[in-house]
Amino acid sequence: MNVVIVDADESNVDFLKSNLPKLNNLNIINTYASGTKALNEIRKSKIDLILLGADLEDMRGFEFLSMLENPPLVVLISSKASDAVKAFEYNILDYLEKPMLFPRLIRAVERALTVHEAVEYESNNSSVVFFRSELKTIRIALDEIIYVEALADYVIIVTENNKFIVHTTMKSLEVKLGGGNFLRVHRSYIVNINKIDYIEGNDIYISLKTIPIGASYKELLYENIKFLF
Repeated sequence: MNVVIVDADESNVDFLKSNLPKLNNLNIINTYASGTKALNEIRKSKIDLILLGADLEDMRGFEFLSMLENPPLVVLISSKASDAVKAFEYNILDYLEKPMLFPRLIRAVERALTVHEAVEYESNNSSVVFFRSELKTIRIALDEIIYVEALADYVIIVTENNKFIVHTTMKSLEVKLGGGNFLRVHRSYIVNINKIDYIEGNDIYISLKTIPIGASYKELLYENIKFLF
């Protein structure tokens, strides 16, 4: 698992650099005190886990996260209880309170490894996906998803029995769903075409929900519908 440390607190960095090598299956790529420099690395490399300090040289850790379209697993390091609460909004995997203790670091890394291995294993199985919502890593069958709706900096994933709010972008989710039965039909909606009840005019009717069809998406929608005649 490829790891980067992004933290301006030298004591945190020294602790992590001393103790992470004691753990298996970790590859420390680099350390950064600057969020800007870390962003450049993460955008061009395959990073699986960020150990993130709440305060960086040039920005707060949460500001840094908001600049990542598709953030990897994140463990936040902070001494502020308010940061632990805010971490909930960003679907952060775990929270380490300063000063860090080695047993607690072990638990956080083991949790990240478990999630990472599960995601890697299932990534070749097109029938399921994993995503993080409300500090949980949730496994869901693709055929359970009815539609996805944009909500500011979040998306709402709607299934037959649940709704999940996920901190990501529509563009990122559109890529992750990988086409197939999922189509962007509006700037604010992705639908599972297998769940469509009927289409009338410029609207899709799907599980008691009316979804508008954007003008720029209409042609692609009809190209992907199999007509009987």
